[in-house]
Amino acid sequence: MMRHPNPVVSPTLFRVRTFNWANATVLAFCTAFGAWFLSIALWLENAAHFSTIATGLAIVPGPLMVPIFAAVGQRMIKRMPVGVVVALGNLLLAAGVLLVLAAASTHVEYATQVLPGWVLSGVGIGLALPSMIACAAVLIAILGSLDIPAGRMLTAFQHGWLFISLVAIAGAATSFGITTRAARA
Repeated sequence: MMRHPNPVVSPTLFRVRTFNWANATVLAFCTAFGAWFLSIALWLENAAHFSTIATGLAIVPGPLMVPIFAAVGQRMIKRMPVGVVVALGNLLLAAGVLLVLAAASTHVEYATQVLPGWVLSGVGIGLALPSMIACAAVLIAILGSLDIPAGRMLTAFQHGWLFISLVAIAGAATSFGITTRAARA
C-alpha cells in the first residue's frame, strides 16, 4: 500500500496530524452512529413491539435534526475551531444515547424514554458529521440473539448503548486533534 505507484491516498497525508486525528474521529463517530441507529430500530421493533412502519415513523425526528444542525454547525465553525464543534456533536450523541440508556425499561414508553435522547443524538450527529455511513457489526456481537426474554433484552440493549456512548465520547476526545495549530493560536 505505501509503495503503490498510484495510491488512492497519498502516504504523505499520514504525516499530517490533522488528517490522522480526523480519520480517528470519523471512525469512532461512525461506529457509534451506525450502532446507535440500528439499535433504536431493533429496540423499537423487538422491545416496544412497534411494526416496521411505526418504527420508521418513530425514527423520523432524529434524522430531521441532522440537516438543521449541520447548518448550525457550519455557522459555529466560522466562530470556533472545527474540533470543538465536532467534539460537541460527539458529546451530544453520547448524551442522547445515555439519556435513552438511563430511561429504558422493559415497558417501553417512546415519548419519554426514547424520543428525547433520539432527538438529542440527532442534534449531535448534525453538528459532528452531516453525511456518514457506518457498519454496526460490533453492536450485533454485543446484543447477541434478540430471541430472549424482555428483562435480558433490556440488559443486552443497555450494554450496547453503553458501548455506543463510550465510542462517541472517544470520538469527542479525538476530535480536538482536528483543529490545526494555527487555529488554536
